[in-house]
Amino acid sequence: MNWSKPLLAFMLGLALTSTAACGKGSDSSSPGADPSGPVLDLTLPDLDGKAVSLSSYRGKKVYVKFWASWCPICLAGMSEVEELAANTGDDVEVLTIASPDYLGEMDEQEFRTWAKRRNFRVPVLIDTGGRFAASLGVDKYPSSIWIGSAGKLLDVHTGQVSNDWIRAHFDEAKGPGKRSKSRFPINPNIGVDYSKTGLKEIWLAGGCFWGVEAYFARVYGVADAVSGYANGTTLKPSYEEVSSGSGHAETVLVRYDPARVSLEKLLTLFFRIIDPTSLNRQGNDRGRQYRSGIYYRDPADRTVAQAAMKAEQGQLAAPIVTELLPLSHFAAAEDYHQDYLEKNPGGYCHTDFSSLTNATQPAGSLRVKPSH
Repeated sequence: MNWSKPLLAFMLGLALTSTAACGKGSDSSSPGADPSGPVLDLTLPDLDGKAVSLSSYRGKKVYVKFWASWCPICLAGMSEVEELAANTGDDVEVLTIASPDYLGEMDEQEFRTWAKRRNFRVPVLIDTGGRFAASLGVDKYPSSIWIGSAGKLLDVHTGQVSNDWIRAHFDEAKGPGKRSKSRFPINPNIGVDYSKTGLKEIWLAGGCFWGVEAYFARVYGVADAVSGYANGTTLKPSYEEVSSGSGHAETVLVRYDPARVSLEKLLTLFFRIIDPTSLNRQGNDRGRQYRSGIYYRDPADRTVAQAAMKAEQGQLAAPIVTELLPLSHFAAAEDYHQDYLEKNPGGYCHTDFSSLTNATQPAGSLRVKPSH
């Protein structure tokens, strides 16, 4: 059954407390995790001060939930995590990590006192200052990581997940070079250091931005992909205003490293996931906000885009109706739209990810992503 995106977004807006991630911290620093990197090995104290080392679980799969005392989604889900810990076999360990003095959490002593009063039936480890969380790119709660029996990081996920999904994901998250049963390819940009590169920007409209954002985030060389609204009648519209005819196009800001991926390559991929001959419609979504477009600030990008469109037109019988215009303005969409398919793996998506097969390569080591 296909739900219309406007209805899904409306329902999500009414139910953020059950489906979204809590975000108290800034997105200005979002380090990435490296599933292909070294074995994760660290030692953290539990609520009683006892040192717990990840290496002690070698030979077991480990699920870790990152959470905060101020996050209502996290607290509501703790009983489910406790159930998971109580009913998981000997080959899986379930841990939770809280980070005092990080992303708005209370200080360590205050947190220990608060947490002990709640008698959690699952280990709570203390990552004071959030050094471990930050190294994995955890900047919203709840977040999860899966660690394989060899101690290597398999995956990082933002948002609440069910116990069934947690169990199944151990089999699905195989790491780079292994086939995953997940709907979407592994992101090759996780762990790549973009902080010292000169990033460029292009704005791409290809229908529902949930899928377009998730797609370009998985193109190697893309440091960031942000869902938003471009070239309408107001500077900072809401989703409701866009849906009511403000003239904006649902657009994804793509920040990329031209040394790793060219604009020509990005536009070639862009035309693989849209129908450039379809006016005001992509997939199941219809309306002016779903028009396709390429928007730029650098005049040199217009020349590149014109060449890409000419090459694409040579393969099509119908005329291309994709806009090619200077960007007049862009506003990031509401938080619940950002990383939507990461938070909601079963969410609506019209985008075909199959063309990413040759657009990825393994990530590098654990490093810090750029500020923006």
